[in-house]
Amino acid sequence: MNLSNHPVIPPNYSATVNTNDTQYPPGTVNPIKIKTITKSLNIDSYFRTNYDTTTSTNFMWNLIQPETNVVSIRLSSIDIPVLWYSITDKMERNVFDISLYDMNGYPNIKHSIVIPAGNYTSDTFTNMLNIIFKKQGNGLEYLISDVDSTSSKTIIRAMDRDDILSDPTGLSSHAAFDITNTHYAPKFHFALDFFPSANKYSSKNKIQEFKRTIGWYMGFRKYKYNVNQNNLIQHLAFDPLHNSLFYECGIESDSSYSNTHENYIFLSVNDYNTNCVCQSIMSSNGLNYIGDNLLARITVNVNKNEILYDNGYDLTLKKREYMGPVTIDKLNIILINRYGEPIDLNMNDFSFTLELTKIYQHNLLS
Repeated sequence: MNLSNHPVIPPNYSATVNTNDTQYPPGTVNPIKIKTITKSLNIDSYFRTNYDTTTSTNFMWNLIQPETNVVSIRLSSIDIPVLWYSITDKMERNVFDISLYDMNGYPNIKHSIVIPAGNYTSDTFTNMLNIIFKKQGNGLEYLISDVDSTSSKTIIRAMDRDDILSDPTGLSSHAAFDITNTHYAPKFHFALDFFPSANKYSSKNKIQEFKRTIGWYMGFRKYKYNVNQNNLIQHLAFDPLHNSLFYECGIESDSSYSNTHENYIFLSVNDYNTNCVCQSIMSSNGLNYIGDNLLARITVNVNKNEILYDNGYDLTLKKREYMGPVTIDKLNIILINRYGEPIDLNMNDFSFTLELTKIYQHNLLS
């Protein structure tokens, strides 16, 4: 096609007008008048100073080069190994008492049950508890525990002859209500105390502390329970060896067994600047607000012993804005739980990235 006879019309662009005033001249370096830039600051507790005398969830981080003219910071990503324990041995929170009465061949006795600190699924937890019953003995052989697969509630009950028939270890032989059993005890009953240290706490703090005990974790919402033969547990799971629809002398927890005790945690970042809305996230433990510099609420959406990765997908506010440009040269980093306490990662490390928004100034960029 011959285009030589067609005139070329140059485009006529209207002049642009910048309606935003700026105190900085555009010059030739920044002709499009960029006012801010962003930087990503990676912080890894593995590289913290004083590694041997600090913890990975409460440490100071000194910047090699101060960051100036910062107008906001935001948590852009974080990687945390979910290796803190749901069941902890601190403050005897892993201890509860079982009192046994009217047994055959044993005096009345109170047992202290100590669950080793760690993370448990429902299966591994009940396996541990049943091992304690069998090995600790002295009447505990009368009991068995389970977490019902239908209701997700914890069950502690007297053993019956069907449990003995289905137990390959041969260690279980105490069926209290089986007349043919050597340890037949028709008046057997027991009591549970999930808060034996209750008297150590004031009435104000007592309920808060009880919520952190093994009993609460198992789903029990009262301190004490008394259980006798008339207390029946409905049999929901199919068991060909059990003919009845109910188990005698049993107790079922009020709520579900929980293997995700911490559903969320907080990242606290103290940058030692006060001209900001430094407490943009507020959280209370029922008695007072926790933390002074909460930057982010982080949802724990993975199982224990896995890596939690958060890149802000949940759109939860994870940003701090300053009233004017500030300089950041050091940070106090604390990873805290819902009670405001530093989390114990059991000597493991975590990392995260802060996005810094800074005012752009040519020749002052740092």
